[in-house]
Amino acid sequence: MTISPPVTSSAPLRPRTVVSLIAGRGAFRVASQLAAVALAVVWGERTFGAYANVVGVSAWLIFVSSGAEKAALKLVPRHPRLGKDIVWQVIFLASLPLAAVLILLAAALLVAGGSTPTLYLAAAAVSSSTGLLLVVAGLHRLLGRSGYDVAAFVVAAVAIGVFTTVTWIFGLQPLGQLLMILTVSLMTSAVLLAALPAEWTRGPRRNRGVVAKHVLRSSFLLGANDILDAAGVATVFAVLAVSGRTAQSGPLLLALIAAGAVGSLLVFLLRLAQPGVSLRQRGRGAEAGRRRAAVLLQVAQWSGLAVAVALGVAVALTITSGTRTALSSTTALAVLVVAEIVMFAVVSYAVFLVENTDHRVLKVTASAALVGFGATVGLGVVLAARFGAAGALGAVVLGMPVKAAVLRLWLRTPRLTRTT
Repeated sequence: MTISPPVTSSAPLRPRTVVSLIAGRGAFRVASQLAAVALAVVWGERTFGAYANVVGVSAWLIFVSSGAEKAALKLVPRHPRLGKDIVWQVIFLASLPLAAVLILLAAALLVAGGSTPTLYLAAAAVSSSTGLLLVVAGLHRLLGRSGYDVAAFVVAAVAIGVFTTVTWIFGLQPLGQLLMILTVSLMTSAVLLAALPAEWTRGPRRNRGVVAKHVLRSSFLLGANDILDAAGVATVFAVLAVSGRTAQSGPLLLALIAAGAVGSLLVFLLRLAQPGVSLRQRGRGAEAGRRRAAVLLQVAQWSGLAVAVALGVAVALTITSGTRTALSSTTALAVLVVAEIVMFAVVSYAVFLVENTDHRVLKVTASAALVGFGATVGLGVVLAARFGAAGALGAVVLGMPVKAAVLRLWLRTPRLTRTT
């Protein structure tokens, strides 16, 4: 007996649907921001700094599943007959890191209780479960079920508000806050998984080996950019901890939350557009996408040079005066937040256009992301240790134009400029 695959949609979403989706994600983002501010007040600088550090170091795990989501949004519209096989592999890949972290967390809770490693594992579990939730919500959007996405993140927003209030009233520590958020995230993901069509989760899987190999490759290469960006941020948090400046993790987390409010909205809008863009840029449409991306990458490259010059002047003034005020003030953080938002928007859109062309470019985007990650780490070791939160954010900002310059250079190679 043959089971027909569920009908997926790559048509543009209605404005009302887009608004409702943004409202759901916006509620989640606002709840997270207000919770961070409230917890900073409740716990004080030292405890909140430790909490901010474990959250910052573990945040990259959200994006381990990002590649799986992007693979589904790109591949299912192009290969509808293999939709159920692709989706099954995507769910498996997104669930694997979460299962591993949950096993380690359970062992840590039994053996080490409220130790620092347990706190890091709890934060890692929250990040991994959020990644899975993003993937499953994206699968429901592919089916035209946007309401599931909205409901999931409204529930998460309400839960964060409730748990923060509980923490405030009863004086809970960071581990308790993280475990409560983890519980709701897991329950919400389970409900959304159960609501997927049966043939997407346990239907017959033909050509399993071929599909698995293709999905694994696409997930790895499509997710590399997001993972390496997030890993760069995690690294500067780690540098703050190692250099004895953990208290600076609080201001850095709040700055990144402010920048992330805009960045996450952009990323979400790109996810909504991805199925349609993937179809338009297939085959001969790839060249037009690469040309538009090249223009954006050049803008990012020159903008990054301007930021580097400004930071260089600030560092010179700091060294000359013998103080750290030139790079440690609230004003410096605010300026860097604006620079991060602009740079992230330009580079992310360019990478999005390139990724949704043909398979040849995925190694190039992943390699450019690796170079950008190396630049962030190198700059972070120097700047974060000396200048705290502002130096760490400066390293994150400067890593993006490096990635843009490398990607633009490699896109000009004859192998990639030929139209297929």
